[in-house]
Amino acid sequence: MLHNSGDTVVAILCSIADESWMGGANYYKNIIEALSSITQARIRPIVFCENESLTRRVLALKPAVSVAESTYFCPNLSLRIIRKVSSLLGINVDKTARFIRVRRSRKLDIDLKKHQVDIVFTLTDSEYIGSVPSIGWIPDFMHVRLASFFTAEERASRDQQFSRLASVSKVVLLSSRVVEQDYGKMFPMAPAKTQVVHFTDLLTARNAVTTLENLKATFGISGPYVVVCNTFWSHKNHVVVAEALNLLAETLPNLTVMATGSIPEPIKSSEQFRALQSIVTNERVKGRFRILGSLPRPEQMGLIKNAKALINPSLSEGWNTAVEEAKNFGRPLILSDIPVHREQAPDAMFFQPQSAKDLASKLKLLLQKENVEASVEEIQAGNELRRKMFIEQVYGALQTASGEKGDL
Repeated sequence: MLHNSGDTVVAILCSIADESWMGGANYYKNIIEALSSITQARIRPIVFCENESLTRRVLALKPAVSVAESTYFCPNLSLRIIRKVSSLLGINVDKTARFIRVRRSRKLDIDLKKHQVDIVFTLTDSEYIGSVPSIGWIPDFMHVRLASFFTAEERASRDQQFSRLASVSKVVLLSSRVVEQDYGKMFPMAPAKTQVVHFTDLLTARNAVTTLENLKATFGISGPYVVVCNTFWSHKNHVVVAEALNLLAETLPNLTVMATGSIPEPIKSSEQFRALQSIVTNERVKGRFRILGSLPRPEQMGLIKNAKALINPSLSEGWNTAVEEAKNFGRPLILSDIPVHREQAPDAMFFQPQSAKDLASKLKLLLQKENVEASVEEIQAGNELRRKMFIEQVYGALQTASGEKGDL
């Protein structure tokens, strides 16, 4: 339970291997910040990981945040290898995989007990089946909504992962009401209780932000620009933005798109990325669609803060990090018309995600009309409201996991 006196120790299992999944790293950072900001109880977060120095670097953790290394995260046989070996030996693969999960969970339970952990945020880690009440996280059901973007093996793996989370977690966090609806269809009889947690970026206000002058010097910015901040996965749909820019070559010749985000190795040789490169290198677009890759956070925040708008053209989302960051700066939003965007930013401008013409018209409308900017006070009030709601939702999940009841 949540202790009335003394600390309630909450573990966060962190298995981030690299910095390519920006949204994932930001989610960890903000969960830790939310736990540290709860005032109704004394919560002491502790991050469990394989490598402390890597985790501190990737998550930019404060020295005051405790980190503990655990052999739970050490590499072990993948399910694919287990399946092959089990098949050769005539052993049931599910029983073998469960045996390994039980052994790993017992090891982690020893570490959790050592640190007197009361609740563990497993988040997307579905391997833990130990004795401490756990809180899982399902960010989206993209493999269902965009099945063609996944192999049969990838879809089966996600189904299995999410099914285990729904079966063994005390509480499952869901990123939006849209994800909650999908969850209800996928797991109508699941024993886990659910909590919708609308992710909010709690860190923008305290982060350094590169000034417009320095951005101009670094990136050669000389006119108006919009920003797209997504990893270059195919479903993020960067192509439609490049196509819209091509359509605006005569009417908005000075408009530039600044596209930040990592380019995963498999994507570099994909048909979609080649199509994107083909558009951005033609004479009508050349130099106006800038693929910047991953940037230091101060530069990315500076680009968002000073942009005419943030565009998110994605075909599917759970809850988009960059949209939240843009809201923190009061920037206009031009978003693909998908259900979760309607939930996340109902006041945004929306376009049909497969229509470059529709996006071009929205960009033209935004840039050629006189926009009334929100005041600093209005922006801060909106940020504080979202901040409080996010922290209360996280606290509600802790209450449910600990068996406590009552309204927040």
